Amino acid sequence: MGSWLRRYQHDEQSAMTLVCLPHAGGTAAMVAAWHPLLPADVELIGVQYPGRQDRLAEPHIEDLVAAADRVAAELGELPDRPVALFGHSVGSALAYEIALRVERNTGHDLRHVFVSARRAPHHRHGEDDHRLDDEDLVATVQQLGGRDLQVLETPRLWPVVLPSLRADLRMADRYRPTRLEQLHAPVTAFGGESDHTCTPRDLDTWGDATAEKFDVQLFPGRHHYLTEDPAPVVEAITQRLRTATSDPGSSRRAPVAAANPPASRALEIAAVWQEELGGTAVGVDDDFFELGGNSLVGMQIIDRMRALYGVELSVRAFYLAQTPTAVAELIEKEGVAL
Repeated sequence: MGSWLRRYQHDEQSAMTLVCLPHAGGTAAMVAAWHPLLPADVELIGVQYPGRQDRLAEPHIEDLVAAADRVAAELGELPDRPVALFGHSVGSALAYEIALRVERNTGHDLRHVFVSARRAPHHRHGEDDHRLDDEDLVATVQQLGGRDLQVLETPRLWPVVLPSLRADLRMADRYRPTRLEQLHAPVTAFGGESDHTCTPRDLDTWGDATAEKFDVQLFPGRHHYLTEDPAPVVEAITQRLRTATSDPGSSRRAPVAAANPPASRALEIAAVWQEELGGTAVGVDDDFFELGGNSLVGMQIIDRMRALYGVELSVRAFYLAQTPTAVAELIEKEGVAL
């Protein structure tokens, strides 16, 4: 193994390798707790960026494309078995770039790409958090939640942890593709139901990244939802890897609605309503008209439902439903794939 990859679960008889890319300032240990939750035949690998933990003495890398080149090169040296990629936050952009290289160059069968808590890079137009002073940067990051951010509560540790965080954020800022080259592997976008930095609409931008299946799934929590309770996240990954193993040649693009249970979908729909209603707080059982909804807003929401879930809701059906929960149930009953 090279300097970038860390094995947390390894068996020469493994049927598949899951490679995980952490968030800005994160480490490979982000997924260390996942290995007891994964099937025994899935090898777990975390990517360790330079400039932290056991790579503390190495210079940071601030070129995302160069980082993808190096990780893909090390992946090319692994046993020839199917590969899946998971990237969280900034790691999602890196996962996408690595996926392109796996498909082009390594000869490995790329089964699935999971992106998490971040809008697709061709919909981002720069970000300058890395320019904040220490106090403001720490405050900004702490708002995102997550158990692994407790180290930031100790200012004397900032000189150790903040340089890596700034370097990763600077790397993300410099990566600004204007379009995405489509992968041949399916893509799933994960997010936290309460993540104010990445809405369901933001996650849907990843649909441009694949010519295969695409779906979105939300979990309870904020930006770092996966550190609060990794079990449902790992289960969602496992379900899709099992599907990929049983049907690796499928090329039908799946509607977003297929991945989400009605309760999670109601939360997604409430978030859409909140956007279209100009920021008015929306609960899953709130009435559209009591919130100030009108015909124009209703048509805009119906268009959003069509784009997100691949369904054609009639105006009458939408108005009779009235709440996000009822609309979610209507989609469950009447949804049609694109």
